[in-house]
Amino acid sequence: MQVEPFFQEDTETALMHQVDWLQKHAQLSDQFFLNLLKVDERTFSRWRIGDEALSDTLREHLREFWQMTLHILSFVNFDLRLLNMMVEHSSHANARAVRSAFDPPWLGTSLRAYLETHGIAGTRKVNQWVQTMRFGNPS
Repeated sequence: MQVEPFFQEDTETALMHQVDWLQKHAQLSDQFFLNLLKVDERTFSRWRIGDEALSDTLREHLREFWQMTLHILSFVNFDLRLLNMMVEHSSHANARAVRSAFDPPWLGTSLRAYLETHGIAGTRKVNQWVQTMRFGNPS
């Protein structure tokens, strides 16, 4: 997989390319980003075409989401099929089962639905979980 320069850049243009890439490769719609960022459609649409800037807070939230995505991509060895499976798969939670620290924060729903519901706080929890699974002490 060839990595485009915008993968590592931290500019407004790079953020736009990152959103485009996520829409193309992870099938994340404008509606997903509206829910994730808790932003209105007009603002997001105008930003996408370059007619309006997002607030510093919203740009930072997009950067955090992109970093989480990069961590997930690394976790799945940059396999886009696995990324999509991870985004779409609904994990079922047994109501009687004891939760484990290894359970993903989106247990009982899909990663997509979890992020749409929990926004940036959900992004942070998922990022922490992914990094714990990759680098944490499993014992």
